[in-house]
Amino acid sequence: MKASFNYFAPLLLASSLLLAGCSGKEDTEESSEKTCFYEYNSGTTVFEWTAFKFADKSGPVPGGFNDIEVQYEGGENPKDVIESISFRIATASVETQNEDRNKKIAEFFFGTIGTETIEGEFKELRKDGKAVVTIKMNGASVDVIGDYTLEGADFTFETTIDVSNWNALSGIKALNTVCEELHRKAPGEESKLWSEVVLKLSTTLKSDC
Repeated sequence: MKASFNYFAPLLLASSLLLAGCSGKEDTEESSEKTCFYEYNSGTTVFEWTAFKFADKSGPVPGGFNDIEVQYEGGENPKDVIESISFRIATASVETQNEDRNKKIAEFFFGTIGTETIEGEFKELRKDGKAVVTIKMNGASVDVIGDYTLEGADFTFETTIDVSNWNALSGIKALNTVCEELHRKAPGEESKLWSEVVLKLSTTLKSDC
């Protein structure tokens, strides 16, 4: 019995060391896997719109807003975080880098349609690269479809809206009237402010990874 034990002891020791080594490797691999947590980051977010003037639509007017309130839910999936975003925009905070134009847009466009805030939410990021965003303005709620990309924590969205879908043509007419000469490319040409507006958004979610 004693000889038998001494014979098998080295084999048992070697087996124990092998198992211990394998177990340590697996623990290391498992501990290296980390679940990331994502949150909306206002510091990386850029939202801008572009309107157009002149009869041939050759005059882009870029702008944005200074007062945008965003609500969201953080999570482990960037897509879920984007789809949780809702927003509220104060229209008086419109910003075009021109103080006189800011005042006219706030007074004659948004003032004419009686809209102090624009509200919305990201409703769905579809698998075909299209995003559905609900925008509420002038008492109307409209689902807008646009193109999006989501690569890791980086998100972009772009779409073109027509403010007539929010019954806002009276605001377009009022603003075009007060800016008639500025919306005419040359003497004798039609003064024109288009109802189509391009919207662009880009942001990088904050992550603990």
